[in-house]
Amino acid sequence: MDLQDDQRSGAQIFARATAQAAGTDDFSRIEEAQIAYFEGQLAAHRGDYAGAMRLAKRNADLVTNQQNPRKLESYHDLMGLIFFLQRNYPQAVAEYRQADLTNMYSKYHLALALDGANQKDEARRLFKEVGEWNFNNVGYALVRKDALARAG
Repeated sequence: MDLQDDQRSGAQIFARATAQAAGTDDFSRIEEAQIAYFEGQLAAHRGDYAGAMRLAKRNADLVTNQQNPRKLESYHDLMGLIFFLQRNYPQAVAEYRQADLTNMYSKYHLALALDGANQKDEARRLFKEVGEWNFNNVGYALVRKDALARAG
């Protein structure tokens, strides 16, 4: 087990302990869905697309009974990442358009997928939006400089 596995296990232990403390099946499913989402991102970045797809499906299955109309945004974000990393830009665009685009990290990836799909004008507009966003978080900090450079 490497350091990443140790850290991931710690995060999973914490999430599951939080779910157990909450004591509801719904909250437990939400936590498990988030674990599947993050594990899916890791699998996709490692090139394990089949594993990432399985985890995306697990994420969707865990939230399917929720009444929240936004319940599948993480699923679509993960599917967008998988298709993006496989350079299937049109499919990545279709998935990212269904993700949470108030998340600048997701919007940045939509812009990258649009750029890859040769939809340069819309990509440039989104890169500008991302680069000029005035709220800071880790995802935004990771992409701001590149988004501004790509916005032109």
